[in-house]
Amino acid sequence: MAGLKRIILIDTHLPGVVELKLDGHTNICGTNASGKTTLQRLIPVFYGEYPSRVVPATRDSFERWYLPRTSSFIIYEYTRAEGDLCQAVLTSNGTGVNYRFIAKPFTLDDYLFEQKNGKHASLSSTEVARAMKRNNVIVSSLLTTKDFRAVLQNDQGVLNQSSSSRELLGYAKVFSLSQQSEHLRHIEKLAKAVHSKEGKMETIKAMIAAILEEDGVQPPTSSLSRNRVDDWIRECHLIRAFDKVRPEFTRLEQADLALQEAETALAELKQAFELDKSHLTARVEKGRQQLDDVQHERKANDNSWNERRDELNLQISGSRADVEKYTAELDAVEREFENWQEQDIEQLKEDVAKLPQWQRDLELLSSRYTLLTEQHQDIESTYNRRVAELGEKTAEQLDELSAVRQEAQEKRATQQQQERDALQNIKEDYAQQITTLSETYQTRLNALKVAEAECKAALNNAGYNEFEQSQLELLDAAVKEASVHEDTVRAQYRQSQSEFQKAVQARESANQALEKARNQYRKMEQRVADVNALLYPGEGSLLEFLRANVDDWESSVGKLIRPELLERTDLAPKAEGDSASFFGVALSLENLSSPEYAQTEQSLKQALAEAEQQLAEAAEAQNTAEVELAKANEVVRVAELAVTKQDNAVRSAEAARKRANQDKEAVLSEYQHALKERKQQARSQLDNNQQSQKKLTAQFELDRDEVKDQQREAETEHSFHWQQLIADSDARIAQVEGEIKRVRQSAEQDKQEMARWLENELNQRGVDVDEIGKLKKDLKALKDSIYRTETHRHKVSDYERWYQTVFTGHKVTWQQGLNKARKVLSDAERELTQHQNEYRERRDSLKAQQVELEKVTSTAAEQLTQVDTLSKTLAKQSLPKSDSSAQLQHDELSITQRLSRVQGLLKEREELLSDVRNYVERFDQLIAAQAGTGLSDTWERAREECAVINAHGVKGVDHRRMVTHLAQLLNVIVPQKMQGLREQGRIFGADLSQYYFVLADIDKRIVSQSRRISKEVDGELFLDGVSDSAVKIRSRISELEFWPELERFRALYDQWMEEGAHDLPEDEYGQSMRSVLDILGRAALSGGISKLLDIELHLREGNSDLIIRTDRQLNESSSHGMAYLILCKFLLAFTRLLRGGADVIIHWPIDELGTLHQSNVKKIFDACQSNNISVVGAFPNPESDVLKLFENRYLIDKVSKQLQVVQPKTSDLSARIQARKQQQEVSA
Repeated sequence: MAGLKRIILIDTHLPGVVELKLDGHTNICGTNASGKTTLQRLIPVFYGEYPSRVVPATRDSFERWYLPRTSSFIIYEYTRAEGDLCQAVLTSNGTGVNYRFIAKPFTLDDYLFEQKNGKHASLSSTEVARAMKRNNVIVSSLLTTKDFRAVLQNDQGVLNQSSSSRELLGYAKVFSLSQQSEHLRHIEKLAKAVHSKEGKMETIKAMIAAILEEDGVQPPTSSLSRNRVDDWIRECHLIRAFDKVRPEFTRLEQADLALQEAETALAELKQAFELDKSHLTARVEKGRQQLDDVQHERKANDNSWNERRDELNLQISGSRADVEKYTAELDAVEREFENWQEQDIEQLKEDVAKLPQWQRDLELLSSRYTLLTEQHQDIESTYNRRVAELGEKTAEQLDELSAVRQEAQEKRATQQQQERDALQNIKEDYAQQITTLSETYQTRLNALKVAEAECKAALNNAGYNEFEQSQLELLDAAVKEASVHEDTVRAQYRQSQSEFQKAVQARESANQALEKARNQYRKMEQRVADVNALLYPGEGSLLEFLRANVDDWESSVGKLIRPELLERTDLAPKAEGDSASFFGVALSLENLSSPEYAQTEQSLKQALAEAEQQLAEAAEAQNTAEVELAKANEVVRVAELAVTKQDNAVRSAEAARKRANQDKEAVLSEYQHALKERKQQARSQLDNNQQSQKKLTAQFELDRDEVKDQQREAETEHSFHWQQLIADSDARIAQVEGEIKRVRQSAEQDKQEMARWLENELNQRGVDVDEIGKLKKDLKALKDSIYRTETHRHKVSDYERWYQTVFTGHKVTWQQGLNKARKVLSDAERELTQHQNEYRERRDSLKAQQVELEKVTSTAAEQLTQVDTLSKTLAKQSLPKSDSSAQLQHDELSITQRLSRVQGLLKEREELLSDVRNYVERFDQLIAAQAGTGLSDTWERAREECAVINAHGVKGVDHRRMVTHLAQLLNVIVPQKMQGLREQGRIFGADLSQYYFVLADIDKRIVSQSRRISKEVDGELFLDGVSDSAVKIRSRISELEFWPELERFRALYDQWMEEGAHDLPEDEYGQSMRSVLDILGRAALSGGISKLLDIELHLREGNSDLIIRTDRQLNESSSHGMAYLILCKFLLAFTRLLRGGADVIIHWPIDELGTLHQSNVKKIFDACQSNNISVVGAFPNPESDVLKLFENRYLIDKVSKQLQVVQPKTSDLSARIQARKQQQEVSA
């Protein structure tokens, strides 16, 4: 059977390797504080309890105590349901506990290795895992406590929700303790509760609460406050009071609209006068400013020209200085070169080059001299040695000279290539200059030709420009539009009354359509929620199980089951085979149709898609209806004011038509005069353009010739310089070749003379005095030449250094600098000429602008004096700002027409002002009589904003501004406020309703858990005098103070939502909400689920029915031993409940067995044996008879911390009885 078999500790808090066998009941003996309980705490950790929760707060952390080093291991060897042995290994790297599964039985050699000194040491966790994988053993990755517990318990819910669910599900198939169809969820909490020493009832209660919380049950919370609800109630009262104000406000809007139109017309006329004055003033100021700008531009143009001219002159002077400097430097180089030539440097270079040859010749002559003077040596051997030496030296000289010749030839080739490259660069540079010059010329010439073509086109196609033509077309369109508009507004005036009636009817129809759309939306919303609840059941619900484990359940059990059971999560469903019967009764279900809640997932998805589509359509219809109703309300408001607006519109349209005709005539005359001036200006520009083209062509030819001259000069300098360099290289090559020829001739001559000498010596063996004298003279001449050459050898070095540095280096740089300076000089001179031409053109243009501006400014100043007097009359009136953007003509006739219209409008304005003042004062009294928070404060703020102080210092109110604030209040803020209040009331209700539903769900879950645990309490642990035992988990939710009022509010909320929630709810709704919050504030939930339930043990002891809720009641109900037995009876029930159908042995770490009588312990062991539970006990007495009940018995020494196997001490009486039994068996 599956279960924990043994625990192996390696290098933990106990030294060395410790093995604790757990296949059967196990007991650990030892004195107090010897470590018995410490070992028992490892049992909950195996089942998945967090290590930090099993270690007391007074101890170090779990990893510091149990896993102090990286070589520490806690190894659980357990058997799976399939019968194979696996390991669960716990290690630590100092930052927490790590878990790893290994699919093989425990072997000590897997964890230890032998050192050189013969001792064993443990491997690291990584090394162990690596070795296992090399041996093809399945090893999991390092897991957290949560993942380890989920794998061991086969908790599919947690496994599926993990980010690495695929990996963990694979581990669960290999390492889970239970079968794949079962799980051991929450079994670690039971193990911890069994091991708890004190507060057993509270521990069980905490265990049940933790199970519920991990299953997603959490106490509800509410963010509502009493103040927010009170403010909402007061706002609702105030909104209802505004309905009575609406008719009077309509009349006020009508009067204010007429006043606005009159003042708007006056403002437009005032704006026209102000625009006239502003336009003329701006024109005068602009003309003067432009005159100043033009004069400033003329000065700036002069200054800019002077600065640029000075800058270019400075650049020209600098360029000329650079040309002179580079020329002087090049002349100095030529003089220096001539000076070297005067010193016969070339001959000296040749002598230096011949110096090695002279030294060899000196050596040869010295050898010959020695031969001639030898008298007592062997002549033939001397001859042979001399011939050999002569051959070797000749070959060496020829090799050296050949290498020098090769080097000189390569240098000449390099110089020739450099000469060609430099010449090409010069040609390309000047070609680029000519190209740039040509492109600049062509660009300027093309620009002049384009300007010439434009001038000719302007003369040939003289007429109104695009802007003038468009303005004339706009004026024609304005005249036509004004006429059409006048006819239109007259027709609209006659139709305004009929349109108002139609608008009222349309608003009523829109309101009815909105009501219908809202009802349809609510139905579709509920439909989507219902389908979603069926399609996506809660985790652990019966519906989720049926879909995952029962094929075609919709046509079998789905036709019989109650729909509310599908949402339950406490039914612990499991498949029991393929039987088609229902609790043993076979039914023909083909005649039953599948209910809506028992549809296939595909059908539900299709239904959800259809419902969501219908919901979206309903939402769109509702939004459309709301928009249509808002539009209808706006249309009604507009229609109410239409009659007043149309009368003013007719008069405005007639005046606009007349003004449009006058504007057209004035603009046409102005544009004809402008056309004549443009023609004259185009002719003048054409003549200037043609002259500029001729000057540009002449200047281009002059600049091009200058560049070509510079190119010829640069090429000449280049040719002279490189001819000199190449000639030097050719001379060097010729010199070396001559040396080679001379060496060969000299060698041949020496051989011949040596041969003649040998022949003469052999013939006469005498000494030729003349020949010796000749050799002495040759030796002296050769030595003199060598001495002279050595003396002047430093000049050759100086010349070579000067030649490489100055002649072939600086000279080239200076020639390039000279070319660049000449180019800069030419560019600067051309730029100076160009800027001078541009300056003259700009000067003439600015002078023409000055003359034109003086004329315009003089005309505008005369018109400004006439307009200023008319503008002062309207400036005294308080009129609104006009945003009119209509185009107006600012001539004297138009201003006279506008003035006559102003006089009639001023009288009408005074009458309308009086009516508006009376209406506003009436509304002010009505609103002040209402008490509220938001809207009344808004009105008071509006009064403060509109407060004014008159000339006498008396504070009053601007009634005109108050009309705007009143319209904003009634037409915008109140509807928005009503919508917001409805939504806020719905949110408040939904919040409290959700609070109610969460509590109700918790109550159901508590009751369900109570029924489940009561079913598991059976009679396997029989207690003397105790019968009819049961466990009840009692919900305390119905005892909460606010519960009755919360139920009442939920009913009111449901009623309001069923009615559509279109209007504000009744006062009873708000008062009920306030009552709930009052009580909820005093009885707020805290402490989690454990505060919402109680654990009750119901049992009958003798003739008394006992209900035990606390540990004190448990101890007082009977003796200590009986009380513990009663508790064990219920712990057995919890064990069966959490284990379910899993075929697994569960270990109980019990720490109280030493205080019980042996008979009671025997009862516990029997009950545990029948329920597949192994006890892990711990008591100090190693000689107790209770030890006989344990298969595994250990003694832990407090000092040495060693774990030893012990046997119980047997009495003599027991031994005799055992012997007697054996004799009887033998005799039988």
